[in-house]
Amino acid sequence: MPSVPFGEGTLNLTILSTAVRPPSPSATLPQEFLVEGPPSSREDLSSLEEGLSPEERRDLEAFRQTGWLFLGVGERDREPGARRQPAGPRRAIGDGRFLYGDLCRGEDGGLIIQRSRIVILFRAGTGEETIQRLFEERGLTCPRRLLFAWRDGQELPLYEVDLPMREGRSLQEVWEEERQCIESHPEVEWVEAELEEVPGDQEPAVSAKAFNSSDPHLKEQWQWKKEGTCVEDLWDRSCSPLQGEGIQVAILDKNFDIASREIQPGIIQAAYFDAAEDLIAASPTSISWPGNHNENHGTACATLVGGRRNNGRGGCGAAPECSMQVIALGLHTTTQVIIARAVAWAADPRTESPTADPEQSADLLSCSIGKDGPLWRRSRTLDLALSFAATRGRRRANRALGAAVFWASPNWNVEISCLSVSGDDDTIAVSAMDRHHDRFESGYGPRLDFLAPGVDIGSMASSGYFSHTGTSFATPCAAGVAAVVLQAAREAGRDLAATELRTILRESCEVKKGASQPNYESGWGWIHAVKAVAMVEGTGAVTLPGLLNPPGSRRARRRRGRR
Repeated sequence: MPSVPFGEGTLNLTILSTAVRPPSPSATLPQEFLVEGPPSSREDLSSLEEGLSPEERRDLEAFRQTGWLFLGVGERDREPGARRQPAGPRRAIGDGRFLYGDLCRGEDGGLIIQRSRIVILFRAGTGEETIQRLFEERGLTCPRRLLFAWRDGQELPLYEVDLPMREGRSLQEVWEEERQCIESHPEVEWVEAELEEVPGDQEPAVSAKAFNSSDPHLKEQWQWKKEGTCVEDLWDRSCSPLQGEGIQVAILDKNFDIASREIQPGIIQAAYFDAAEDLIAASPTSISWPGNHNENHGTACATLVGGRRNNGRGGCGAAPECSMQVIALGLHTTTQVIIARAVAWAADPRTESPTADPEQSADLLSCSIGKDGPLWRRSRTLDLALSFAATRGRRRANRALGAAVFWASPNWNVEISCLSVSGDDDTIAVSAMDRHHDRFESGYGPRLDFLAPGVDIGSMASSGYFSHTGTSFATPCAAGVAAVVLQAAREAGRDLAATELRTILRESCEVKKGASQPNYESGWGWIHAVKAVAMVEGTGAVTLPGLLNPPGSRRARRRRGRR
């Protein structure tokens, strides 16, 4: 059972099969890769599927859809002394070559592919010549440098690196040898495995159901009314209507229906990662969008943020005049490196294109993807990207205000862990509530920020108008409200930093009679758009803006230590 460095510790994986991912379905698999037999077809996977749970079989099918071929049985079926699956020389997948991996069972029981690609962080000040010498000595190839690692105002060299797969050597043998050599280098701070997985959507606690209304006056969308966020009271107010105009929100999900009439008018940029894992971005009318799979979830989330009003389609988002970036993280599978790159790019597009205009970055990010729970550990790479977005993202007038990152908590009653993504200091953790302002089957505890409507809330998806339940949908509701608050601040002559926005959203929350603020059950309470805007405009009680991470907090300790 291999143990690989990931996040703040190690992950124990059980190998089930070796695998290879060709650059395209038509690529010919070299004969030297086939010592243990030809790659498995769908019918040949029966022996591998034995003992897998239904969820794991769905994961296996998702990897197949991504292009992975399974070349040999894993340790559980391997005879003592049997030859392990060899592999040919490793070459960059972007150059039309192959990616290798081991299909494993993770600690949470889900399937993961440990790839022949790792992430290396070098110490501050390490010269390019030193880094390239290490790569040449070890036979490592570098698909890309990641530009979102910073500490104390100084960029740290962070690289994705491909291991030198050699004939007759398993991935684990190569990994252990290279890991020891790389970690012992005096300029290397850490090495982390890169794992490919099937992302969850923070799956709804209750299945979506058809919503029998096409009401253009939004009568059924309780989430915008008094029992929800009260945001509709701000859309048409006489003094200064607030609908999120001029605020840019990035929505990260598996995929989107970018042709949907609910969201296309508000999308200023659509982006996805191609087969070579390069980020492709363009306007929704000019981009060649990848397929029509897994669109409902992302489309519903985008609609809840910025779905358009007065189009006769039956509903809208919290900020119906905001601008949106939609970023597809993978139709079937993804990695935390890809999620990290998407977060960093939304916060500052120069992380993917150094000549891009940093003023085109998003003000807010909303993410409802990932197997976020006590066993879905946040990688160090994603940790760096979240910190980058919060502290160096969203540049306005050459000043980094930080981009607020809203992240869905798990869809079950569990204390939000400090190791999970939604429990990070740099994310705003959102749980779901019902019409009675009770938390509904979602995360709780001291790391929860607040609740937002997440039970039977109406939104358009690519296949029609539905009622949705889950933290996936509470999170874009909260992000949409935040866009309206940012517009109010901008019109009042203030550009709120991400920490200021978070403080306002927290302190303007409503709580039930007799409840403390914050409290263990519901964080700071439920988000309230009218009270938040009153704080911004100076017409309501306000304590602005308290330190979000005072000395002694986990982020403060982290800045002094590892970061």
